[in-house]
Amino acid sequence: MDEPSLRCDPSRLRSEYDEDRRMYITIAATAALIAATLVSLPATCRGEDRALEGTGLEVAQYRNLSFVSSDELGSGAQSIGLTEDAIRDRVELRLRGAEINPGRIPGRNDYLYVSVRVYGPAYKIYVSFARPVMYFVGDREFQSIGTTWVTQLLGTHGDNAVFIIDSLDSLLDRFLNEYLGANQQ
Repeated sequence: MDEPSLRCDPSRLRSEYDEDRRMYITIAATAALIAATLVSLPATCRGEDRALEGTGLEVAQYRNLSFVSSDELGSGAQSIGLTEDAIRDRVELRLRGAEINPGRIPGRNDYLYVSVRVYGPAYKIYVSFARPVMYFVGDREFQSIGTTWVTQLLGTHGDNAVFIIDSLDSLLDRFLNEYLGANQQ
């Protein structure tokens, strides 16, 4: 009867080590993105005696919209060919396709904010709408700029920048549907 060999193949061990390492990096990157998302979620408050109306997307002159994008894509964007220009161009193209003029609008403080971050095999897309908001503490009234609408997506990209742009499109679809729905009444 043959006895099993106790010798190990070093190339097999190295391959298993590399696979375990890649899995660990993917899990760690995804966990870091989830933690960052939870920390960055805006708090929502509602006064007991004040009813809220609307979606937070209603604006005058809705066909003009300021657009701001994050200038930092993260450490993994360059290696897959994702650029700030590609993100900015896609958002502006989608806005124009919905007959919305992107750009800074003097005298208006509402804006669409888009952030795309790539870390290793993972990515996060964050799309929000911010505007002047008013809130009350007791009898005191305060005003500030606040996020009134947000959507985001976490995922892995498979070294494919087009996949991230397509994912951005799906979030822009969601924003445009709600933005136009709130303003075309």
